[in-house]
Amino acid sequence: MHFKYYFNLAEVNIQELVNYYEASQHLGWRAIMESKIKLIHKNKTWQLTKLLGGKNPITSKWVFKVQKTTFNEEVDKLKARLVERGF
Repeated sequence: MHFKYYFNLAEVNIQELVNYYEASQHLGWRAIMESKIKLIHKNKTWQLTKLLGGKNPITSKWVFKVQKTTFNEEVDKLKARLVERGF
């Protein structure tokens, strides 16, 4: 199942964000993050397990991008990715 969310992006001053807190305050970013988490659960991409002694956990972070049309610089699409870090 593919989730699509449509927002009137022309009315909002959208910029690329650097942290989760800022994104969680915006309805569009929050909806995209929720859809990504649903897909992770549906595809069974990750599995939570107990951390073995002496091992470091793999952490993650959100990366946010704004895709703009090239000819008029209007916001076309919001993109969010959940990436791993801590290897």
